[in-house]
Amino acid sequence: MTHTNERDIYNDKPPVFDGEKFDYWKDRIESFFLGYDADLWDIVTDGYKPPVSENGVEVPRSKMSDDQKRVFKNHHKARTILLNAISYNEYEKITNRETAKDILDSLRMTHEGNS
Repeated sequence: MTHTNERDIYNDKPPVFDGEKFDYWKDRIESFFLGYDADLWDIVTDGYKPPVSENGVEVPRSKMSDDQKRVFKNHHKARTILLNAISYNEYEKITNRETAKDILDSLRMTHEGNS
């Protein structure tokens, strides 16, 4: 008997935001994240800050603890999902955003209330 991981069967694509009906898309993308991995949604809403050493220098990935690597990986998963969930026209508006939270916050600032 083969073991199937829940993530292996969750292959739906995220809903794509094309600049129209933001409130509808926002509800759908939240539901998508929560259905896929609620920890990723936490990163989108709470943000990601890379770990820093005692002297304030950002810790390189090769020196991160296993937990720090997991959070780093989840941050990039969340960011990738959001980038795949927006059209190119919307992408052009957020190209300088580094975190998933920054991307969603920028979209909110531009589109909140435009249903």
